[in-house]
Amino acid sequence: MTNLLKTTGAMFFALATSFSAVADQKPILDVIVPASNAGNTWKQGVMINEALKNLGFDSEMVHTSNCINNNDYISKASRPGIYFNTNSFHAANMSAGCEMKTNEETFLAPWFDRSQAFCVAKEDNFTSLEQYLEGRKRVTVGNTSSLPQGLYEDLSAQYGVEFVRVDYKGSSKTLKGLLADDVDMIYTGYSAREVNNPDINCFATTAGVANTETFASLFPNWGLAGITEFAVVLQVGLETDAEKNQARDAFLKAIATDSKLVEYYKSAHIITGDTLVSQGVGLEDWNTKVNILVGATK
Repeated sequence: MTNLLKTTGAMFFALATSFSAVADQKPILDVIVPASNAGNTWKQGVMINEALKNLGFDSEMVHTSNCINNNDYISKASRPGIYFNTNSFHAANMSAGCEMKTNEETFLAPWFDRSQAFCVAKEDNFTSLEQYLEGRKRVTVGNTSSLPQGLYEDLSAQYGVEFVRVDYKGSSKTLKGLLADDVDMIYTGYSAREVNNPDINCFATTAGVANTETFASLFPNWGLAGITEFAVVLQVGLETDAEKNQARDAFLKAIATDSKLVEYYKSAHIITGDTLVSQGVGLEDWNTKVNILVGATK
């Protein structure tokens, strides 16, 4: 697998001419989404699916929805495909007794490394977290249900205010909950949707992107202040190294060159897999973040 992460630039960008243009000889690579169809993972999956088809693949969308369904699907899959796992999704699934095997056999490539964000409604006229929390005994925080438990215990202790978790099925529903005034703030991935929404104010992010405060400076005692959302691409049905190389390079080419995907990642300061590969980031780095997240939320 180490060899898979050291493909030359020439091979990486010569894919379009290497795929057969004959319909019945197209390589097959489905996009399998083991998450809500109302969130960022699904949105990216749709764009990746379109990009793969533009690169000459026979690619279909498969919505498995969750870890259990996904494991059942891939155990019976008759077509090759890629699916996704993130450090937070993995930690939550593990605590619920389900695991999507992420190892040398299934790992194909890193997908992205993205800051998390705390956001409030723009109409709240937020100036500082201390001012926002003043006089409150509790604050409700919307997040996706795929996140592990125990996220906000350190924050409650630091501020003497109870941070109450409210789960939504998908990040788009999380955002809708904030805009409907159902929750006080949200903890979510910092994606193009949050960046471009004029009705919210994302005041802090993991890495301090886009002139936001860093979690580390705002929450110095939070065990998860440095955790980003690190996603990887896994494979099913690719038997040979040649097949894995072809799929891996196509995926990396798609996220590096497809105009919709490039804009999506650039606007939210998301580090994509092509850059991570060039930095030598891989499965071991993902495992490290998973272990930190699991340890901090036990």
